[in-house]
Amino acid sequence: MTFKTILSFAAFILLFVGCNNTIAPIKKSNIFDFQNFFNKEVNLLTVQHIGLTKTIMDGENVYSNEEKNPAWDKELQAFKTFSAIKPQQEDQYEADTLHSERGFTFITYSAANENLHLQLAEVMYNPEHTIEKITLVVKSNSKINNNDITLTYLPQKGYDIKGDVDSKVAGNHLIDVHVSCTN
Repeated sequence: MTFKTILSFAAFILLFVGCNNTIAPIKKSNIFDFQNFFNKEVNLLTVQHIGLTKTIMDGENVYSNEEKNPAWDKELQAFKTFSAIKPQQEDQYEADTLHSERGFTFITYSAANENLHLQLAEVMYNPEHTIEKITLVVKSNSKINNNDITLTYLPQKGYDIKGDVDSKVAGNHLIDVHVSCTN
């Protein structure tokens, strides 16, 4: 057999095998890809050497610090963790879109099940169709603690994490973190 004959035979076998296998179509998600968005934000903030000013309010105490080269992956980890909607959970969220007269678009994903940690996620687009704000509302109830936390992210501007953690071990604790991006 010549090389050309072998190549033709291999191509025929691949074509034949390919025709007999059914490939399931890729299911398109109707849920915003929060993980991909925050991964891109981490890369963008890191490459542009964006710093931060962080203020943490703990009861009557206020702590503040500045970082010139923060670890953005760690900074945005809460957003990545809480916004994870697994493919098998997609049908448990209802999407609703609202268009304002001023050109803003709000896409809201509401959990149909109160046992899901992420109860509400909202993506706000400005009139230029870029993301202006992402809001996540996380609630969880367990034997150890009850959480009610709101996370708000403004791309390349900063974020807020506010809420109430009621722990059976450590007691009730309010969370209030404000981060501003700096150049």
